[in-house]
Amino acid sequence: MKLINILTVVLLMALAISCSSKVSPEEDIRRAEMAIAQGDMEVASSVASHLTSEPALSSMSASQLARLSMVYMQLSEEDNDDAGTNVATATDCYRRAFKADADSAGQYFSSLPSEQAQYGMMLSAIVGNQDNPYNPDEHMHEDSVIDGFLTDSISF
Repeated sequence: MKLINILTVVLLMALAISCSSKVSPEEDIRRAEMAIAQGDMEVASSVASHLTSEPALSSMSASQLARLSMVYMQLSEEDNDDAGTNVATATDCYRRAFKADADSAGQYFSSLPSEQAQYGMMLSAIVGNQDNPYNPDEHMHEDSVIDGFLTDSISF
């Protein structure tokens, strides 16, 4: 009887270990992309959320981070409740992709299919505006037309 109990425990432990083997980020990203293609945003969101922990993000390649950013941009379009969070996560992944390998990230974003190009352009614009905000003081010149016009109109 004890032997059966021990064998049962060993068998259950072996089963638990085999079932808990981790899926690679590549497989999870592919699952999220497939879920989006099938219109199942709930599954895509669930799969993608498992990829945003620091250890997972740090282990991803530039192209994987770029793909994950696109997943989050597409999720932001479908989920109005979490749209801001999804865009923030997408921009974080975009920055990480370019930090990891700018050439690979650039290659990925420059070869997006036309139906996804809008997301890539939007990410580029968001990150560009956040990293380099417009400062009107930098663009004002002392001899600008507006300054001259104001000076001329005041001194008539």
